[in-house]
Amino acid sequence: MSQAQLEDAVITQLNANTGAGTFYASLSGRIYLNQAPDSATETLAVVRVIVDSPDRYFAGRADTDAEVQVDIFGDEDDMTIQSVNTKLFTQLDNKTLTMTGHTATCMCIDRGSVDVSERRMNITSRWRVIATATN
Repeated sequence: MSQAQLEDAVITQLNANTGAGTFYASLSGRIYLNQAPDSATETLAVVRVIVDSPDRYFAGRADTDAEVQVDIFGDEDDMTIQSVNTKLFTQLDNKTLTMTGHTATCMCIDRGSVDVSERRMNITSRWRVIATATN
């Protein structure tokens, strides 16, 4: 499994539900891979793979035990960032991710806490993705 497949699976899960009250709707769809554009309006989320460790088996099968980090950024006056973080937990925790040739599950390993720097709030959470080859 490539890192691009892993990233795509996580982004796909975050974009899966777009109705009112969802993680996606709370951010108006501003979910970015690796970094947000300079012109992006907050509140937004940035997703990145921070650990990607393949596990090799005798038959050449390679499973993955990866960590993904999700940063939610918002203005320090916008106290809804914690409710957005709760919606992120609902959207990702213990969910099966869609991946070709793999079965993958995402689990929260750190829900994060609020940090304020230069009038910007940030919550950084970490997620474990375990993917097993199906072939």
